[in-house]
Amino acid sequence: MRPTLLVAFGILAGLSATAEATLVYAVDLRNGRFVTFDTLAPGTQNVLATSYTGGYYGLDFDASATNLYGAKGSSTVTPTLERLNLADGSVASSTPITGLDAGGTVTGLTIDNANNAYLSASGTAGYNLYNLNLGTGAASLIGTMSATNIVIDIATDVNGRMVAHDISTDSFWFVNTSSAAMTLIGSHGLAANFAQGMDFDWSNNTLYAAVYTGGGTLTYGSVSLADGSVTSIPGIVSGEYEMAVQSPVPEPASIMALSLGALALLRRRKR
Repeated sequence: MRPTLLVAFGILAGLSATAEATLVYAVDLRNGRFVTFDTLAPGTQNVLATSYTGGYYGLDFDASATNLYGAKGSSTVTPTLERLNLADGSVASSTPITGLDAGGTVTGLTIDNANNAYLSASGTAGYNLYNLNLGTGAASLIGTMSATNIVIDIATDVNGRMVAHDISTDSFWFVNTSSAAMTLIGSHGLAANFAQGMDFDWSNNTLYAAVYTGGGTLTYGSVSLADGSVTSIPGIVSGEYEMAVQSPVPEPASIMALSLGALALLRRRKR
C-alpha cells in the first residue's frame, strides 16, 4: 500500500477513535412522536412531542445545523417545506413546494455542505431528483433516478456525495447530483418497507440509517459505503423514523482528512 494511503487511514482512524456520539432529531411516523437520541445510543430517547402529526418524509438540517427542515407531499397532502422548532417540532415557517409532478409523493430531503437542497419524489417517469430552493420552495428537476426502483430517501456526505435508499432492491446507491444517475453500492439484505430514515454524521462522515421492515420492526445502525451492509446498533425504540443528524460542516482540515480516508477506501475496493 502506498504511504499516502497509510497516512489517510491513520488520520481517519484517529478521527474515528475520538469521535463522539452526535444528536439525532427524528420523527416517528408510526407512533406520532418527535424525539432526539444519540447516534451511538439510540435506546435513550428524549421525547419532545407526542401525538405529533408532522407527516414528513424528508428531514434534514442545513449546513449550520441550526435549522431543521421537513418536507411532505402526496396525492392527498399539498407538497410543503417547513422549518421546525427544535424544542417540540412545531412549525416555525411553511412554504409550498412547487415544480413537482402532480400527485407525486415526497420521499426524501437532503441539504449539502454548501446549503444546496435536494428533494426526491415520485413522478410520472419514476423517482425524480430535484434541486430545491429553501427560500421559495421551488423545485427544479435534475432527472429521473429510476423508472422502476423505489427511491425512498436521500442523504449527502460531508463532501456533497449523495446516497439513496431503494426499497425495491433493498439497496443503497450513489447518486450523481448533476444527472440523477445512480450507481449501486450494495444490498443491505433487510426487507425494507414503507418510510425510511437516514443521514450522515459529518463529524466522521458516517451514514446512519433506520431501516424499517414493517409492524414496528426496524434495524438501526451504520451503513458501509463499500457494500451497503448495515452494522446494527441495538436499543432503538420500535418505530418508523425519518431522521436528521445535527452535525455542522467540519473545519476544512477535518474535511480533507475524511476525504483522504474515503479515497483510500475507494482505491482499496478497486484493487
